[in-house]
Amino acid sequence: MFLIKELTIRNFRSHANSTITFDTGINLISGRNGAGKTSILDAILVALYGSRPTGLKKEQLVRDGTSGYNIRLKFDLNGKEYIIERNSDGNTRLRGDITIEGDSAVTSWVEKNIGSPHIFTSAVYVKQGEIDEIIRDEESREKVIRRITRIEDFENAWKNMGKLIREFERERDHYKSIVEKQEIYKTSKEEKEIELKAKEEELKNYLQKKSELDKVLNELSKRLNEFERIAKNVKDLEAKKNELIQNKKALEAERSAIIKTIEDLKNRIKKLEMNAKICKEIESDAKKYIKLEELYRNLNKRFREIEVEISELKREKDLLISKRDELADKIKKKRDIEDRLRKIDNEISNIKDKAEIWKNIELKSKRRDQIVESIGDVNKVLKSYELLKRAKEENEKLHAISEKLTERISKVKAERDQIVDCIKKIETASGICPICKRELSEEHKKKLLESYKRSLKEKDDELLKLLDKRKKISEKREKIESVLSKEEAIIKKKQLLDELKKLEDELKGYDLEELKKCYEVYESLNSERDKLKAVLNELEGVEDLLNEVNQRIATIESTISERESEKRNLLSNSNYKSLDEILNEMDSLRSKYEEWNRIRDSEKELELERERLNKAYKRLNEIEEELKNIDESLRDISDKIKEFDYDEEEHNKLKNEYLAKSKELSAIDEGIRNLKEMIESIKKDLERLNVTIEQIEDYKERIRTIEDKIIPELRRIRDKYRTYKNTLAETVFKEVEEYASKIFEEITDGKYSGIRLKQISERGKEKLKVFVIHNGKERDINYLSGGELIALGLAFRLALSSFMIKGRVPILILDEPTPFLDEERRKKLVEITINYLRRIPQVIIVTHDDELKDAADRIISVEYVGGVSKVYVED
Repeated sequence: MFLIKELTIRNFRSHANSTITFDTGINLISGRNGAGKTSILDAILVALYGSRPTGLKKEQLVRDGTSGYNIRLKFDLNGKEYIIERNSDGNTRLRGDITIEGDSAVTSWVEKNIGSPHIFTSAVYVKQGEIDEIIRDEESREKVIRRITRIEDFENAWKNMGKLIREFERERDHYKSIVEKQEIYKTSKEEKEIELKAKEEELKNYLQKKSELDKVLNELSKRLNEFERIAKNVKDLEAKKNELIQNKKALEAERSAIIKTIEDLKNRIKKLEMNAKICKEIESDAKKYIKLEELYRNLNKRFREIEVEISELKREKDLLISKRDELADKIKKKRDIEDRLRKIDNEISNIKDKAEIWKNIELKSKRRDQIVESIGDVNKVLKSYELLKRAKEENEKLHAISEKLTERISKVKAERDQIVDCIKKIETASGICPICKRELSEEHKKKLLESYKRSLKEKDDELLKLLDKRKKISEKREKIESVLSKEEAIIKKKQLLDELKKLEDELKGYDLEELKKCYEVYESLNSERDKLKAVLNELEGVEDLLNEVNQRIATIESTISERESEKRNLLSNSNYKSLDEILNEMDSLRSKYEEWNRIRDSEKELELERERLNKAYKRLNEIEEELKNIDESLRDISDKIKEFDYDEEEHNKLKNEYLAKSKELSAIDEGIRNLKEMIESIKKDLERLNVTIEQIEDYKERIRTIEDKIIPELRRIRDKYRTYKNTLAETVFKEVEEYASKIFEEITDGKYSGIRLKQISERGKEKLKVFVIHNGKERDINYLSGGELIALGLAFRLALSSFMIKGRVPILILDEPTPFLDEERRKKLVEITINYLRRIPQVIIVTHDDELKDAADRIISVEYVGGVSKVYVED
């Protein structure tokens, strides 16, 4: 027997350093999703078989930021203790009554002594969602069976063999298509050889033409190069000549412009000399105008600032007067509110006691009305409650009778089995009686058999009567169950009825209408008082604010008076009576100021113009000298051009002839290139044809091998896979049915005597249907309640485990069995866990559902804290 005792994991997935101790019984690993619960199960698998069964690579199992994991698993096997220590670097050791080292050696030992990874993960390890798949529908159920029992492996092998046969058939057909074209390939070869000779002869002719053209082009090239050299020299001289002509034209244009500029400058100088004289005469009046302008600007600016300030102050004063009137109204409103609050306080004081009474009994009144509406007819509730009590009493009596009948049935069955066993022994015995060990004669044997058969008939009759009685009691209990199923609702209504009676007693003697009206008035007055107090709080300090406003008004009036006085003082200090007087004097001087301002720079401009005139005369002399030099250069260039004897027409004729011959040579080169490519292509085609013709005999032999050996052998193997698959399926369904029937009968306390598995054809498709046996009849699983359905799922899954290990399951691991279950099915799973799974020596359950804690012998909590999984054992 295999039992896990202790697991230590370091730097494995989300665990940094965790040690988990397991015991016999039910070990519950509890925690939220993502806490690291399933990592514990993965660590058990890795310790036993390495990383492959998890479906993950070693580097995916190593905790982030660490170099490698270490797992240490302690377990008992057939009464002996062993320890496996497995590291991610491949350093693995098993210690016990033997010592084994190395990854593969330890895994081989585990597979030999505990079982293969498939056996362990199928028989021991129940994965998340498997129970739900079993009870969901026929298709899901059959998939689970075929996956766990490896029927699907044979199905996949059978399908893969079919694919392989089709691949060989395609290969054979491909070779046949080549063999059928053997004569075509030979004809093609002959045609290609003829074509090759023709193309080689054509290439030879082209090469000869190319050689002749190369000589002609060489001679033409020499003559053309000489013409090109002379043409270049002439062209360079013409370009230089044109450049000099352009320069001459530009200088002549510049000379004309300078002569005109000199005349303009002379006239400009005369005018500037006159302006300079006038500027000196009017300068004093212009400067007086400037001073007056500055005085006017400063006074006008300050007057505007004073006017703006006075305007702003007057606007503020008007706003403050309006604010003063508003504050006076608020003071009156405040006094009115204070009077109203005194009246409200008196009214509240008069009705406060009655309002407090209503406040205390209001909820009771509402609760009474709710109960009356909820329960309806009181007599009907009382009648249902009495009927429920009688049903419970009757059910207890029937349950006691049923238990006694079950005990008696078991006893009679055992006695009957003993009698049947004795009959079998006597029928096969000779010489000595197997019962009393005396000599056995034929007559004595006959009498013994008659006696035992009479006893057997008596037991059979008694058994039939007992079963009939138990059936009748079961039918009565089913009727009673329809009443008991409403127990919760009936008791709830009875409790409401008791609560109603108590509430009515408490509410006696109160005038509820009057109390309610008093309470409503009381609440209304309180609400009004709170609102008035809020307004009063807002009006707090209005008297102080009014005083501040009056003081500000007085300050503003004083400031306005000061600004008016400042305005008068500014004019008296300027020696003018008003701003208009300053403006009049400025108008009398404005024309002289504007004339002076216009010609004030005449003296400077006069100096600049005289300097420009000197520069113009200097540049004119330079241009005359440059024009003289250009005329000399033009005469030299014309003489050099005449020295070259260049005929442009002859040059163009030679270029056209060279171009025509070059095109002809390009065409020949293109033809040679195309012919060489064709010849190369034909040679490659001939090589391929030769290879194909040589391979055809090999292809014929390959076709014979495929048809005579490979395909028949593959079909024979495929037929064997199908036979193995069908035989295995038949065995699996029969044995799983036997295991599941026994387990389901035990889990349901004999209510169901077993299950039946049947392959049924629906719409041309085979489906695996499950029926339960109830009172000797086959019923569809829709007949089961939600809790019974989860019992069936678990029985089925345990039966698959029993089939895989050919016996009772010594250890069971359930990974998250509840995520797809509703409340009723979760409760049933807890019940099954307590009543049935406890028979298994060791059960490990991983779950985030707290309901399963009630069924556990040992609770191991896993939490994810600060990026690390932590393990705690709960008391």
